Amino acid sequence: DRNLPEIAARRVLRRKSEAARQQLEHSWNETEKIRNEVFQILLTPNADRSVFRKVYPFSPALLETLVAVSGLLQRERTALKVMLQLLVDQRDTLELGQIVPVGDLFDVISKGDEPFDEVMRIHFENAKRLYLQKLQPMLEKERGLTAEQAAALPYNDARARAYRADDRLLKTLLLAALVPQVDVLRGLNSERLAALNHGNITSPIPGRERQEVLRRIKTWASQVGEIKVGDEVDPTISLQLSGVDTATILENARVADNQGNRRRKIRELLFEQLGIEQRDEMFQEHELLWRGTRRPFQVIFGNVRELTTESLATKSGVRKAILDFPLDDPGFSPSDDLARLDTFRGGEKPARSLVWLPSFLSLSAQRDLGTLVVLDEILKSDDTFRRHASHLSAIDQQQARELLKNQRSQLRQRTIQILEGAYGAAMPLPGSVDESHTPAEHFQSLDPSFTPQPPVGATLRHAFEHLLDQMLGAQFPAHPRFGSELKTSALRKVQEEVARAAQAQDGRIPIDKPMRPLMNEIAVPLQLGEMGETHFVLGRHWYTHLNRHSEGELTVGKLRAALDLPSPMGLPANAQNLIIQLYADQTNRSFYMHGGAYSPKLEDLPDELELREQKLPSEAAWAEAIQRAGKVFGIAVSPLRNATNSSQLARALAELAGKAVDDCQAVCDRLEGVSNDFGVATNDSSRLATANAVLSLVRGLSSPSAEPVEVLAGASVATSLEAMGASYRKASSMRGALERTKWEVLASV
Repeated sequence: DRNLPEIAARRVLRRKSEAARQQLEHSWNETEKIRNEVFQILLTPNADRSVFRKVYPFSPALLETLVAVSGLLQRERTALKVMLQLLVDQRDTLELGQIVPVGDLFDVISKGDEPFDEVMRIHFENAKRLYLQKLQPMLEKERGLTAEQAAALPYNDARARAYRADDRLLKTLLLAALVPQVDVLRGLNSERLAALNHGNITSPIPGRERQEVLRRIKTWASQVGEIKVGDEVDPTISLQLSGVDTATILENARVADNQGNRRRKIRELLFEQLGIEQRDEMFQEHELLWRGTRRPFQVIFGNVRELTTESLATKSGVRKAILDFPLDDPGFSPSDDLARLDTFRGGEKPARSLVWLPSFLSLSAQRDLGTLVVLDEILKSDDTFRRHASHLSAIDQQQARELLKNQRSQLRQRTIQILEGAYGAAMPLPGSVDESHTPAEHFQSLDPSFTPQPPVGATLRHAFEHLLDQMLGAQFPAHPRFGSELKTSALRKVQEEVARAAQAQDGRIPIDKPMRPLMNEIAVPLQLGEMGETHFVLGRHWYTHLNRHSEGELTVGKLRAALDLPSPMGLPANAQNLIIQLYADQTNRSFYMHGGAYSPKLEDLPDELELREQKLPSEAAWAEAIQRAGKVFGIAVSPLRNATNSSQLARALAELAGKAVDDCQAVCDRLEGVSNDFGVATNDSSRLATANAVLSLVRGLSSPSAEPVEVLAGASVATSLEAMGASYRKASSMRGALERTKWEVLASV
């Protein structure tokens, strides 16, 4: 067999005539032009083109497999005789230009009762049993005809060709399991399987034969646990030869297959793929991060034709995504679900409800779903597995568990693909759904102002998020596209920078490098201003826009409504609050609640707050007031004269002064008393003069009718601002010291 190509060329493949040689030569020249990746697989790393040319219409790949297999046969069943038998069997069908498929080897070596060594005999018997009991029945069921019927059809009949193509793939897998030491059969993938049976697999798109092979293999692996498909991007494909009976185990657990469990399994797979948390609730809450903001939805998984009006309707501020079952009781169809929606539209108010109507699963897809339910039941725990597999030995149970796990894994993935097709997120797998729905009918809205379009997405989750994106986009067409999630902490940082810009004379401020991305991602989309390379420039967009809606009494609620004109923005409340507070800064307005001043916060800005234009102190008074506020009360104030700064300073002064009046009064009273007792002239005491000046100031500041900024700016300074600051700060401790001192003892000295 080492010189098999040379020997085969002389003894099996000798040309009958010169004309025949020329025909074969021309055919070989055409064969050399096949896609290089396919040619290289058939050539193998151990041969060259001259070898391939000698053994044509066989391939070096087939010969390598044949050499390995021939070692399993009786001595007289040489590789040459197998090659001859292949040619004899195909003398009426093999055409010039075709290459003998590797899968055809299995038929030749499985004929007859040639003995093998004991180990290989068992393997080979397992291979034949697997083929006859599982693989062939599966293929016959899928193709809708038996092996005998396929053989009886004309050779080039489309159904016969399709059956042979699949049969050769399965037999190649069997050969790879029998002789795994053959390089070309080791680590099989879909591309190599297609190449080893070149010309048998066709695809609607040339060059995509490997994808078609992988699709078929995955379908088979979901039905036969012995077929394994790896998890790689380009997965390895293998077949495990085992004599273990798993069909009985499945039958023992068949009672778990019912309509309720099938629906629960669909819900589990669907929610997992959509990214929805699994909770056993009719109305399930789900959040979508949309354009940087989190938006809540109620998700309902139920039979649309049975849903109540309450389930389909929505209250103010609520959005619903309703997912219909992809199956129903006998006698019902998707048209019944559409009829229920039409009834709602005809008699109820519009609702912000998006309804996703899938195609119904085919009977075969429903059977696959039922098998998945049964497999889940079997593999739920060690106890359930042992109970259903009690007829097997411990060793066979171990093998059976692995086979069933593999089948479940493949069937689960296939079921997900079926659901993707059923819900219109992908092209349906052939024969998996009732395709009576048009793509547009999958997606229904109960809001006449919104018409969903078929979503774009590679997965169910992408499709779902695209649908919700459409729904929110229709509700809030003017919503900004933020570059990052709009969290309160980020908004607060942006507000600090914007407030700083509002205090700058030209509205232009430098931004620290770490903050620049945040300003671009939030401040710019919010139209607060423009972010350059290093500086932020505060804009006038909201000043202009909100001024158009500032007639009459101006409240926070009125401004919120104006933000959604002319098109709704749908901003979260804290983002609205930032804009409204900026507008107050830019228009010298302050916030009032029930007539009293109110300190606004990013998270706290009630709709009933009133914005009033603030009378500002003169430039001179403001400059004097902020200087005195720092020296006397320790208050740091922005030098920018605006309503916010003026209001904040006024509130701070009134609050501090109100707390200090009693202490300051007590200090002045006690100092005057001590001065009189000891005969000290009060007009000669600088401490008393300072204390009286502070008392006069805090009284003036705490008066309800006072304008604190003006009072502070015009207050009399008896000694110095520094002395007044010290007197104010020490009023409480000085009062205590004055009250604790035994003045009568000193007076008696």
